[in-house]
Amino acid sequence: MPYFDTQFEVKTSDVIAFSETQRTAREMSVSLSIAFEGEWLYKNLKHPRYKNFYGYAQLMSGAFVVEDIALTFLNQELVHWMDLPFGINDTTVCMAKLLGTKLLPPATINGYVVKIRQRFTSIRFRLLGGVVANVSYVWEVAESNCDNEVR
Repeated sequence: MPYFDTQFEVKTSDVIAFSETQRTAREMSVSLSIAFEGEWLYKNLKHPRYKNFYGYAQLMSGAFVVEDIALTFLNQELVHWMDLPFGINDTTVCMAKLLGTKLLPPATINGYVVKIRQRFTSIRFRLLGGVVANVSYVWEVAESNCDNEVR
């Protein structure tokens, strides 16, 4: 199954939507990396990597806020999901097809697997002035291992 990734800069006040392929991806990860910290209000030296406050991100479902995420680290994962049942269901249907070919007379078994569509539609950002950040999307498109129909 192919992996895709993209990186781009986030504006001070920005909304980044998930595409349909990203919402139906088998695995999806969104991370934020602070490229320039701007003017420091304070410097917390307790942590090995500086922990500071860079703004907020909101995980959205349509017009509704699902989660409010404080941006406090230089590199921070914002959201991650993985659709485990897709692989299990695909393997089960593939095995049924294989067993059907071993029967006498051989039986043709047709099957399909269903991808779960996430409810998350976008991430809304509000960064402090002077903060420059990059967002990184990495996702895996779900494909069948034995030509099952994917719905």
